[in-house]
Amino acid sequence: MPTLTNASVGPTSSRIAGGNWVGTGALVDFEGYPVIVTTAHHWNKGNTVGTWSKKYEIRPIAIDNTYDIAICSVTVEEDLKRLKLAETELKAGQVVRIGGWGSGFKTFDGKFMDSVMPESSSIADWFRISVPVRQGDSGSPVIGQTGECVGIVHSSTPESSCSTGSCGPTGSGHCVATKSGRILRLLRANRSGIRSACWLLRNGRKFQPEEVKYEVKQEEVKPAKPAETVPIETVPDKTTYPWYYVLIAPAIFLLFVASTLLFYIILEIKGVRK
Repeated sequence: MPTLTNASVGPTSSRIAGGNWVGTGALVDFEGYPVIVTTAHHWNKGNTVGTWSKKYEIRPIAIDNTYDIAICSVTVEEDLKRLKLAETELKAGQVVRIGGWGSGFKTFDGKFMDSVMPESSSIADWFRISVPVRQGDSGSPVIGQTGECVGIVHSSTPESSCSTGSCGPTGSGHCVATKSGRILRLLRANRSGIRSACWLLRNGRKFQPEEVKYEVKQEEVKPAKPAETVPIETVPDKTTYPWYYVLIAPAIFLLFVASTLLFYIILEIKGVRK
């Protein structure tokens, strides 16, 4: 299990705040761009700007309210550690660890339990883990045994009313997180917006949310269509031949007639001699 301490993970998991709310956000690398991944319910009160690690300004770029994901822009030092999002899913019983800032940095160990889905979706891109969470831990990265981020903490249970910004513990002893695959899908769907925001920030310009913010609607997975059968077209023979080829058939016919006449002439001559 990778070591997850305040010193080693603090730069990747840190406190975020905006207005009258606090939470946790993870510093993630997406195709070379630094972004903060956290929960969408942090921004449901009309906030358009916040801070990460108490000093870095963050602004939402892309939001998926169905799975409670928010992608935020940030400008940080190049040497800050960034998490890599896992491409593969967890299996039952695999050990994970979260690092949240609910009331100061704290880590929790647990195991992957099962996959669950939001009420408004038929795709199970949430998963339950046997880890308790505190008020303000939503948005914490879930670290797998490879050291990659396998998800982001959503709430204590799927039924938590995160629209109020309150996702505190319910005594269930487990929490719900959004799978890294769903997060990657949101990132890739908004690749151009992320690049634009990072470019603006690198050039000293603070973009306005309406410039690059996208609301991503839930997409259902549709069965693949069978491959279409394309009929093979009959290509006409366009081969060309020399002009004298047309004389071959008549020449053969004339040769046959001439040889036949010659045969009969020879027979007649023999008959006269007798």
